[in-house]
Amino acid sequence: TVLPAALGNLSNLENLNADRNRLESLPDTISNLRRLKILCLHFNSLTEVPDNLGENLLDLKNLYIVNNSLESIPKSFRNLKKLKYLNLNKENSEQKCIKVLYAI
Repeated sequence: TVLPAALGNLSNLENLNADRNRLESLPDTISNLRRLKILCLHFNSLTEVPDNLGENLLDLKNLYIVNNSLESIPKSFRNLKKLKYLNLNKENSEQKCIKVLYAI
């Protein structure tokens, strides 16, 4: 299952809850949601997120990606300066995330 690329046209969207949708990937256009503050992606089948996710989502405050199978996170996450809550809940992903976020 995938989200439609047209989702990126919802420029005023502030909260996206796509929990439990069996998502295997996210469209690159998700980074067009520049006003997004909360992104919930719990209980999907994601192994990665788009490399550009952290480039434009500069207002993102809460990111929930629990119970996925992320292999890594993009270095662009370093740009998420307003991020206050990140929940990966996988030991391997969490360790990789910490390395990316603090490798500045």
